[in-house]
Amino acid sequence: VDNNTERLSIAKKSGIYYTFKNDETLKENVLNATGGKFADGEVYLAFANHSEPSSFFSLLRHGAKAAFCSLYPKSLSVNLENAMRNNVSLFSITESREFVPTAINILANKAVAFSAFPIKRFAEQDLPTLLNDYAKLLGSGASFPDETVVVNFVF
Repeated sequence: VDNNTERLSIAKKSGIYYTFKNDETLKENVLNATGGKFADGEVYLAFANHSEPSSFFSLLRHGAKAAFCSLYPKSLSVNLENAMRNNVSLFSITESREFVPTAINILANKAVAFSAFPIKRFAEQDLPTLLNDYAKLLGSGASFPDETVVVNFVF
C-alpha cells in the first residue's frame, strides 16, 4: 500500500502480488484480496510513507501482527486504539543482524526480485559528497530518495 505509483510499480515487478493505492478504495481492495477476512499482517516503512501510521490497523484481522521498520531511530507517534481493539501484536525492526539469515534466505530463494529497484553506483572518492548530500536531506527533514546506493571500494 502506497501513494507513490512508482514504488507500487517496483513492488509489483519485484514479485509482490497485491499492491494497492492508499485511497478511498483501499479497504474494499483489502477485503477483496483477503476474502473479507482482512489482512494477517502489515509492515509499515516509517518515514518512507506519508500515510498516518495507525490508519492500517483497521485493515488487520483480530490477532494480526504489525511491524514498524526504520533504518534510523526517530520519534514516531502512533494511535494504538484500533491495534488494541483488534489485539494486534506490534513489532519494531531496525537494522539488526538477527534478520540477516532471513534476508539471505529471501535472496537465495529469489522470493523478491530486485531488478526493478533503482540502483546508483558511486566510486570510493564520491563517498564524502554522497554523505554530505544525505546529511543535508536529513537536516531539511526531506526523505531519502527511493534508490539503492552502492559505493565501490578498492582495497
